[in-house]
Amino acid sequence: MRFEATTNFRREVGSDLFVAYVPTHPELGAIGDDQREDVERQLAGRAVQFGDSWTIGGFWALATLAPLGYWWKNESPRRPKRTVGPDWKALRVTVTGAGKHTDVPPPGSPEAADEKKRRENTRTLRCLVLEGGGRQVPFHSQMDGEAAGTALAGVHGWLLWHPQQRRGRDVLAELVGDDGWQLPGAVPVQVAEQAEEAGVMAPAQPDPERRVQTLDLGAGWLVTASAPVVVGLAVALGCLTALLLIPDSGAWRLWTAAAGVLTPLVGFIAQVVARMDHGDGHAAG
Repeated sequence: MRFEATTNFRREVGSDLFVAYVPTHPELGAIGDDQREDVERQLAGRAVQFGDSWTIGGFWALATLAPLGYWWKNESPRRPKRTVGPDWKALRVTVTGAGKHTDVPPPGSPEAADEKKRRENTRTLRCLVLEGGGRQVPFHSQMDGEAAGTALAGVHGWLLWHPQQRRGRDVLAELVGDDGWQLPGAVPVQVAEQAEEAGVMAPAQPDPERRVQTLDLGAGWLVTASAPVVVGLAVALGCLTALLLIPDSGAWRLWTAAAGVLTPLVGFIAQVVARMDHGDGHAAG
């Protein structure tokens, strides 16, 4: 059906409109628009057109999954299994408690070119304080520092790192206790270099057969959750978003809902199987 209307909204005087109504629901009245797709969409109760939902879903993925992936790769202390080799550095340490460490950029570096840049690049780290080689070494990670300091005060172990495995201003490190636990974290580059130059490091003794248990100590959920669980929940969130954005009927809704429910379950099962097979351990020597 078409009729001529006089209006200045989205169309000129005399333009054609598509008008439709639902005979079984006269209370809804008639819906008119200059595009038939918009009339059908409004009659079906959809907020957006089916094609637009893919654009919205793409932007949603960029705004949520991309930052999550970047954080997981570059910021998360979770790392794949690593075996200590002869080129690693080792320092015999004792945990003395929790504290704070002020990391100031070294003189002559671009970060310390002037007073303003030096202040901007000075950071304060909440960390475990380790005593080794006659010096204090700050070890920081995504954990509850106070809980870690209370639980681990007085215990002995090894602080291990590879000089080439860095992340920003830190050297990735592993704190491995004598009684079979491990904390992934980092040590400021300056502290690591000073310890190496002072000659207090002990030669690493690789033991590929040894496996240790990773400690939680109040770390964030994304730190302790396995990758399959994180991916499963991300897929479930994407399925839920699709169901909310496209409220029309179709067989795809059943498959999408099933994927949203089953994918996290598969992720949890994969996590349980991995822990049963490997004890959730990381190889360390």
